[in-house]
Amino acid sequence: MNHRVMRWTQGATQGTVIEGGNGQGAGANQFNYPVGLSFDRHANLYVADQ
Repeated sequence: MNHRVMRWTQGATQGTVIEGGNGQGAGANQFNYPVGLSFDRHANLYVADQ
Protein backbone atom coordinates (compact mmCIF):
# COMPACT_ATOMS: atom_id res chain seq x y z
CA MET A 1 0.00 0.00 0.00
CA ASN A 2 1.31 3.47 -0.84
CA HIS A 3 -0.74 5.34 1.79
CA ARG A 4 -1.51 8.23 -0.55
CA VAL A 5 -4.23 9.77 -2.71
CA MET A 6 -3.22 10.93 -6.17
CA ARG A 7 -4.93 13.10 -8.77
CA TRP A 8 -4.56 12.12 -12.41
CA THR A 9 -5.81 14.43 -15.13
CA GLN A 10 -7.11 12.84 -18.30
CA GLY A 11 -4.25 11.93 -20.62
CA ALA A 12 -1.59 12.54 -17.96
CA THR A 13 1.43 10.26 -17.72
CA GLN A 14 2.10 11.23 -14.09
CA GLY A 15 -0.18 11.94 -11.17
CA THR A 16 0.07 14.46 -8.34
CA VAL A 17 0.01 13.41 -4.68
CA ILE A 18 -2.77 15.39 -2.99
CA GLU A 19 -2.73 13.69 0.42
CA GLY A 20 -0.45 11.28 2.25
CA GLY A 21 2.58 9.85 0.51
CA ASN A 22 4.75 10.10 3.61
CA GLY A 23 4.54 6.47 4.62
CA GLN A 24 2.25 4.85 7.13
CA GLY A 25 1.54 6.70 10.36
CA ALA A 26 -0.73 8.90 12.43
CA GLY A 27 0.64 12.28 11.32
CA ALA A 28 -1.49 14.96 9.66
CA ASN A 29 0.22 14.17 6.33
CA GLN A 30 -0.05 10.37 6.63
CA PHE A 31 -2.56 7.56 6.39
CA ASN A 32 -2.33 4.73 8.88
CA TYR A 33 -4.59 2.15 7.23
CA PRO A 34 -6.98 3.64 4.64
CA VAL A 35 -10.05 1.44 4.30
CA GLY A 36 -12.43 3.36 2.04
CA LEU A 37 -13.17 6.52 0.13
CA SER A 38 -16.19 8.45 -1.05
CA PHE A 39 -17.04 11.60 -2.99
CA ASP A 40 -19.88 13.93 -2.08
CA ARG A 41 -22.08 15.78 -4.58
CA HIS A 42 -19.57 18.67 -4.65
CA ALA A 43 -16.70 16.33 -5.64
CA ASN A 44 -15.06 16.53 -2.19
CA LEU A 45 -13.12 13.38 -1.38
CA TYR A 46 -13.40 11.68 2.02
CA VAL A 47 -11.01 8.92 3.09
CA ALA A 48 -11.75 6.54 5.97
CA ASP A 49 -8.55 5.71 7.84
CA GLN A 50 -8.08 3.38 10.82
